[in-house]
Amino acid sequence: MVIYKFFQVGKKSRMSSEKMIDIVVVTRKFQITLTKDVRKKLKIKEGDKIVFIEKDGEILIRKI
Repeated sequence: MVIYKFFQVGKKSRMSSEKMIDIVVVTRKFQITLTKDVRKKLKIKEGDKIVFIEKDGEILIRKI
């Protein structure tokens, strides 16, 4: 199972394996678009479900 960690820009990474994939803009309705790179890495297609997990003050995104 692939997990991607979203972190605050400028925050020092605790894990050397972390890599920023993309930056997106939050819309007026608090929505975001998963970019093609993120969808490809998580193998997300229309109708799939994802979950947001809070861990150590950061948010993880996981395909379920």
